Amino acid sequence: YHYEKHGTLDFQGSFAESCNSSFANIVVNELNRTDFATFLNSCMFGEDLPFELPSNQSSYVLDAGTSTKEVMQLAIGQGQTLMSPLHLNMITAAIANGGTVYTPYVVSSVRTAKTTQNPDGKVLTETTPTAYRTIMTEEVASKMREMMRAGVEYGTATKIRERSYNAAGKTGSAEYLSNDTTSHAWFTGFA
Repeated sequence: YHYEKHGTLDFQGSFAESCNSSFANIVVNELNRTDFATFLNSCMFGEDLPFELPSNQSSYVLDAGTSTKEVMQLAIGQGQTLMSPLHLNMITAAIANGGTVYTPYVVSSVRTAKTTQNPDGKVLTETTPTAYRTIMTEEVASKMREMMRAGVEYGTATKIRERSYNAAGKTGSAEYLSNDTTSHAWFTGFA
């Protein structure tokens, strides 16, 4: 990319540097397609998200007839892979939360106006976070947090390294159909 190469990278370095070649090699040479599809399905691909507002289903193509080229594209989230920002955020939050996906919500609480007797307002209703599904073990989530932190420390997300908070995240590119030349870059993370 831009006439540069990563050289030899371990798995964490591949993740931090967003090395497409590494993930293409892994998915073609190391992963069983059925196991990969089972994992993607457990991560809510192909189903409605548990959200009160309309959202699109995320999808991928992976079957016995999927070409090696398309499987490589799937490994890096490109090609025929579609993922909504809400879905990506839910998976990112699950990584931060130890592997558990929580049902997203828009309003955390409704309160009365602030008064001198009640400076925060009286709580009329409050949303209680609800676990929806566990998509990975705490051990896997912990490793993902380490890799996302590496992305900020020395990888493709170093622009947020010097913030006043400790962030972890992953950069990517979201292809979309458009004739303009604006960036397809996106970032997911937590602090």
